[in-house]
Amino acid sequence: MTSFSEYKRRVDAGVPGLDVDASVPKDARPYQGHRAGFVSRALSAFIDIGSVIALIFVINLVIALVRLIIERVQGATLPQFGWSVAGGFLLIWLAWTYAWGTTGRSLGMHIMGLRIVNYSGRRVRLPVAALRSLFCVFFPIGLIWVIFSPANRSLQDVVLRTSVVHDWVVDLPSIHSGPPPGTA
Repeated sequence: MTSFSEYKRRVDAGVPGLDVDASVPKDARPYQGHRAGFVSRALSAFIDIGSVIALIFVINLVIALVRLIIERVQGATLPQFGWSVAGGFLLIWLAWTYAWGTTGRSLGMHIMGLRIVNYSGRRVRLPVAALRSLFCVFFPIGLIWVIFSPANRSLQDVVLRTSVVHDWVVDLPSIHSGPPPGTA
């Protein structure tokens, strides 16, 4: 896998045979590999947080239904609000840690065409993803620094040496023409 800076140099140089470039929307190609701004990052976070809120809501409904069936009381109660908030924080931290540590993007980032990379443009490792997601969960105001940073980096990015870049490319297995290796 090439780094984004290396990819950008190859695109700018017009290197032929860049198949991944065809998968990027034409209007988005100039932004591919560049750091994302505040709006796209905030929208991706809202998508992620909204999906966790919806999941917590469904979990609470299932818990209430189970209580209704098991306890056979008139009108089941939902779990206390504090447990729902704590569960939401834990769930978003786990989701972001797993997503950023494996693919570099969460659901919201996938929808917005973003990816988290380390200082060399490669995927962040799981410990860095865990720290970054913890930082984002408990200090979300750090995202506002993107507005003032000339390099479009949040406080989380500055501290952990990461970046959020535009990346619309979804890694797909390559398709080879001709017979499979070893058959001839």
